[in-house]
Amino acid sequence: MITARLAYLTETTDLLYFDQISGRWKKSAIDTIMTLIHNIQLAKQDKKVSSTLFIDVKGPFDYISTNQLIKICIELD
Repeated sequence: MITARLAYLTETTDLLYFDQISGRWKKSAIDTIMTLIHNIQLAKQDKKVSSTLFIDVKGPFDYISTNQLIKICIELD
């Protein structure tokens, strides 16, 4: 019950950064990919350089199609 209440409070009071995805309800690896692609596209549109650091690639991205992700990244270039 305490966990549910704390999770509710973090979602309704903006205690967490918007792009914090790990451990949040209704957030998944797809949300992570979409955020990453969005940020890369914004940087490209503004002619800025974009850097990314992957800390735990194996766990969150187990169900992502590697070929599809590579294709998307190539198309962004």
